[in-house]
Amino acid sequence: MHFNDHVKHTLRIYGRRADEVHLFLDRFFPKYRISHRRLLHHRLGVQLIVKKLGEKARGPAELHIVDDLGCVPDTWLDHDARVVYLDPGDDMKQEEDLILLYGLETYNRVRTGLALP
Repeated sequence: MHFNDHVKHTLRIYGRRADEVHLFLDRFFPKYRISHRRLLHHRLGVQLIVKKLGEKARGPAELHIVDDLGCVPDTWLDHDARVVYLDPGDDMKQEEDLILLYGLETYNRVRTGLALP
């Protein structure tokens, strides 16, 4: 979904545009194109955006992700590969960005299947 479509849908549902939410969630699009969704389009991404923008960001963030994916996956490992696919060469760069976003401890917990704190 394009930015303007996200904004219109959020305005209709929440009565506000929430531009900052949509810009935050799609900030990796220029770097990764469609696979940008792997970095922030999941429950951990919602937690991160709420931490940065406040609780008011939760609903618009979840709506944005559902509009793009049909659901809100728990982590980047739970994406449907038919919807969020990696271009060759993006995998290692995205792994580095995931560590920068969530920290090494959370990254390792997700990768090994351990419960998150």
